[in-house]
Amino acid sequence: MSVTKFKYIIIDTETEEVVMKKGFRDIADFINLVSDDKISHNTVGKRLAENNHFVFDMLIIKSLII
Repeated sequence: MSVTKFKYIIIDTETEEVVMKKGFRDIADFINLVSDDKISHNTVGKRLAENNHFVFDMLIIKSLII
């Protein structure tokens, strides 16, 4: 599997775990799995479009430069 397929990184600040994802829906699914709060893939896209990164609960979500 090529690393260039991944466009986003998620860092859990509590466990220091790092996860790479390919798209907004993958990010939203992961956040909804590990967090009590919920987020939609549309909201993920809007937040990343504003600043290339955002914080959600204990997670930092960042766009990778490819």
